[in-house]
Amino acid sequence: MHTFEVSHVTVTYRETVGIRDASLIADAGEIFGFIGADGAGKSSLMHTVAGVIPFSGSVTFRGRTYRSPREAEPLKDRIGLMPQGIGLVL
Repeated sequence: MHTFEVSHVTVTYRETVGIRDASLIADAGEIFGFIGADGAGKSSLMHTVAGVIPFSGSVTFRGRTYRSPREAEPLKDRIGLMPQGIGLVL
């Protein structure tokens, strides 16, 4: 089992698809980053992982799977997100 897994995550904003079917895995001790153009979905994916925005698919962190911000609540004390921008500090 992997420490962190994003499986088939899709994020939509009304009629616009922000992320379509994203998947990735990482194990303890690995470091990874998101690189891409503006609008590529980097921030949306980070907000999904942090359990801040609604999404379809699933995220698994340390053996606990969540499919919504509500299901992510028990893990939020173990996940940190510092988005760029005024008023976005979580």
